[in-house]
Amino acid sequence: MDNNGNEVGDGEVGELVYKSDYLALGYLNQLEKTKEVFITDPVMKKGKVFKTGDLGRKTANGPIEFLGRNDFQIKIRGYRIELNEIESVMDKLDFIDKSVIMPISHKGKESQIIAYFTTKNNEAINYNAIEQNLKRTLPSYMIPTRFYYLDVMPLTTTGKIDRKFIVDTFRPDFLEEKNVKPKNKTEKTIENIWKKLLNIKDCGIKSEFTRLGGNSLLLTSLVLELQNKFKINISVNDIINLSTIEKQAEYISANLKQDEQSRFP
Repeated sequence: MDNNGNEVGDGEVGELVYKSDYLALGYLNQLEKTKEVFITDPVMKKGKVFKTGDLGRKTANGPIEFLGRNDFQIKIRGYRIELNEIESVMDKLDFIDKSVIMPISHKGKESQIIAYFTTKNNEAINYNAIEQNLKRTLPSYMIPTRFYYLDVMPLTTTGKIDRKFIVDTFRPDFLEEKNVKPKNKTEKTIENIWKKLLNIKDCGIKSEFTRLGGNSLLLTSLVLELQNKFKINISVNDIINLSTIEKQAEYISANLKQDEQSRFP
């Protein structure tokens, strides 16, 4: 049912409720919680139903698709958004292994929808393809603001996705600072390489390569591009430690051969 107690239609998302002659009377010594989830049947206007707190979608041929808990329901710009619904759509993409959708806010501003994901077989990422596929199914207000590739999806000791760890560890840098433009030719050259490899329009010199979708294959490609462009020795490990354009530019400027320095002031 929806938030108003109405039965949802085919293809719509609602909370799963149970009705049975053998339904429990409530939670022991938890009167408030009992009142919250054991309610009068809103359709029949009599009897009790149990609100599970789980979300599901009715399919046209009968079965109900389970979408997870409704604890991940938020409101952005006046729209009520089911984060699990975004995850469900994203997980169905051929190249996506697992996704986690999180609402993240900064300095009291309205939350933004951030998508974290892993891919099957470490496939190269096409962010435009992800976004365009989501737009075919989801309304514009449910499209994530940013997509972040993860090599491995962090899990808790019980095997569940560790959402808190993801947010604390991979907090989007754009919430802290807007995209900072290149200050010199070296940074601009590196930025152009990033945009080509990551297939993005903008990144900023303080963004991190892996957080913008740079997997191990793209890291190797980045190393080759930098070696070819600047004629320097640089490794994948160097790139991992020098995660931003700003840091890479500083390293390259410090290690450029004398005859190359005039080309990249």
